[in-house]
Amino acid sequence: MFQGADTAGLGDWAECAHARALATGDLVSGVLAAAREVSWTGPDGDEFRARAEVLIARVDDLMERVRDAAVEAIDHADEQDATSESDGSATAWALRPDAPSIPTTAPPAIAPAATAPPPVPTPEPAPAEPEPAAPVRVTIDEAVAAADWARAHPEGPTWEAALAEYRVGDAMRPDALPDAVEAAARLGVGTAAGEDTATDRDRWATYGALVRGLRIARPELATALDLHEHFRGGSGEPFTVDLEAAGREDPAIARSIDQGVAEAQIAVRRRIEEGGIGDGAVLAFAGPVRHSAATPESVAWDSVLGGHARWTDGEIAVEDGRARMTVTVHAERLYDTGAVPPPLSSSRPDDLHGRFVALDWERPFVVTGESTRLVTWALDSPETATIAHIPPGAS
Repeated sequence: MFQGADTAGLGDWAECAHARALATGDLVSGVLAAAREVSWTGPDGDEFRARAEVLIARVDDLMERVRDAAVEAIDHADEQDATSESDGSATAWALRPDAPSIPTTAPPAIAPAATAPPPVPTPEPAPAEPEPAAPVRVTIDEAVAAADWARAHPEGPTWEAALAEYRVGDAMRPDALPDAVEAAARLGVGTAAGEDTATDRDRWATYGALVRGLRIARPELATALDLHEHFRGGSGEPFTVDLEAAGREDPAIARSIDQGVAEAQIAVRRRIEEGGIGDGAVLAFAGPVRHSAATPESVAWDSVLGGHARWTDGEIAVEDGRARMTVTVHAERLYDTGAVPPPLSSSRPDDLHGRFVALDWERPFVVTGESTRLVTWALDSPETATIAHIPPGAS
């Protein structure tokens, strides 16, 4: 007895295989375009791009073979239907790029090619953590600090108003800092949850591939890419960065830290001079929020702390004519669709990351960092101070 194939099942398989092959081809084309646009010069960059070309050419070839197999399967199904006894229920199959929807389950893993690809360049080892800097004597000139403040805040508040906002005896976190919960509500997190399409999944996979490629091509963006992957993780939990490292690598952030320390020292010494902090006192203090305290000069740190808010808190102790102040400079920044660094950002966020947020695949969060200093000075010469960095976890 002659037994033919299940032509309906064969046709369904062919349409699914053809659609998957088309989607995979589009995906790897985007990855290849991103690899070609990476501004990485030198032999390692050339090797990265060459390897991308080789690997994606293999994928393209494989997807072409899958499409050919799908066409052949359709031909066999049509041929069998044509030669079988017809009861009017034979199915005419035609491959359409948009049908059926691509299943969300991953296809089987593809066996590696017989010829191994070129080795991935080995990244340079991370530099050793620098030794804490020795204490330094500095001059904290209020006139200089006030002029810096006026340049940074042309529309106010004034320098005097800013100092008046310092609270002594209260080290509570100030208001007006970035709020991830408010941002999530404003951006409509989850408003399209469960409504994802094949296009959404393709774009999601494309951006994941971009992040992985940039980690190889742009190692200086490691922290920025860590933040982006945290964004993609969708937890909404805060992300802590090393503000001290940021200050070592970016002059604008270093100046912002120094300005925060100087501002706190001047505000506290004013209170001492006014009699608000007497001998033997040990009091907490906190300063107000300074929005957009500094614009980092490097692309890497601008992607991490661009437009951050800065505030300070700490403790002041006065004894035997000397002041001892521990001050922590805090940096906080909201990471949302507007914070995504190029080339992962888009001029049409509603079509890309805004869509991912609506699907609840990405979620805004707060980036935090801090740097602590020990500042000591004699009460009769408060403009001359000794400043030492206190490493995280040190008492």
